This record gives sequence, structure tokens and C-alpha cells, in this order.
Amino acid sequence: MKSFFTCLAGFLVILSLAAPAHAADVYVVHGIPGADAGSPDPTLPVDISINGQCSLTNVLFKDRVGPIPLAAGQYQIDISLANPANPCSNPPVISATVTVGANENATIIAHLAADGSLTASKFTNDLSLPLFLHGRIVAHHTAAAPAVDIKLRRRGTLNLTADINGATNGAQAAADVFIGVWEGNIFPAGSHAAPVLGPIAGLVGYREAYFVYVVGSLQNGTLDKIVLPISF
Repeated sequence: MKSFFTCLAGFLVILSLAAPAHAADVYVVHGIPGADAGSPDPTLPVDISINGQCSLTNVLFKDRVGPIPLAAGQYQIDISLANPANPCSNPPVISATVTVGANENATIIAHLAADGSLTASKFTNDLSLPLFLHGRIVAHHTAAAPAVDIKLRRRGTLNLTADINGATNGAQAAADVFIGVWEGNIFPAGSHAAPVLGPIAGLVGYREAYFVYVVGSLQNGTLDKIVLPISF
């Protein structure tokens, strides 16, 4: 059986030859823990079809794939439980239609809706230039959880902070921050006594963006994060 990475490499070559010069760059992220889909396997392997073509196989929880060049247009995304013997043959557990634009940089993520059901969303990634000596942190609420507040603090001599408040499922919010090591904590909206996730720490460099996806379920105790770094 071809490995996931062999299939991915072939798929990227095909797309790079077929896609026009002004294609979109699209990342694919698997953000559903197995426990939240009723699976005993925490990695929840899935196959992904794009417009009926079996494009990615054996994608695991927290995998980040891309960038994949796609021509501008509308795409049907079908995600099914992985079938090593016959990839993409199982019935879809998620079907979504997404539209990508020319020159767009975007992420398609499989995740939980606010009510815990399985879904997929597309987010446009802002890669506009930040101020000199600044990077960007972009938080995405893609978990089965109420609204959250995200508190960011820079470690070191410059005691800088940034807040992203009241984020609900399906929302994204960005903060351009001075370079350095930043620490983030995620709290229930309006209540900052104890974080539900964190601390999350990472080095933010100049002209670097860190796309953070909060995934999992608060009720099931599976809240987690996936970080997709992109330099620009």
C-alpha cells in the first residue's frame, strides 16, 4: 500500500502541473480527536477526496498538509474513515463545499462544531506584512466549547500583552505582536480564574505567522491545540 506521504507527493506534483500560476495555496488540517468521533483510535485516520478524487489517505489527528496549489473555484471535500485496502471507499463522515479564490492562502480544517458534531471549515490566512520586528498570532476557535478569551503575554524584559476576547466556534482573530517568546492561555469568556487550555508558548519571529487551532471538546476533556506556522 502506498504510504500517506507517497500519495501526497504524487498529488502535489499533479496539482502543481495542472494548477495555473495564480492558484490558491491551501493547507489541510485534521483537528478531530478519535474520542470525539467515537473511535478507539485517538489518531482517527481519515481519507480525503477533493471533487471526487481520492487525494489524501491515512491522514491522522493533528496532521498538517500543504500548501496544496488549487485553481480558484468551488470544491467538494469528502472525509471518510481511512480504509487501507481501498482508500476513500468508506462513506463520508464529513462533506463540505468550499470556495477558494485566486492568490488566496487558506486552510481547510476538519473539526467539531459547537454542538460536538463533525464539520469542516475554510479559513483565509492573512499574510499581509506586519510592522517591522513584528509577527502574527492568529487564533481559531474550532472546538466544541463555549466562547473563549485568549490572553497573550510576551516573556522577557518587554512586558507586552495582547488579548483576543469572546471568540466563538468558527471564528478567527489575529494579533500582530513584537518578536519574542509569547505565552498564551485560553479561558472561558469573561472568567479568567483558570485556563481551560494552556499555557501555550512559542517563539514569534519577524514575518512569521502562527495559526493556532483550538480543537477537541471541553465536555469530553479533549481540548487541544494545533499550530500551523507560515513564513511570509
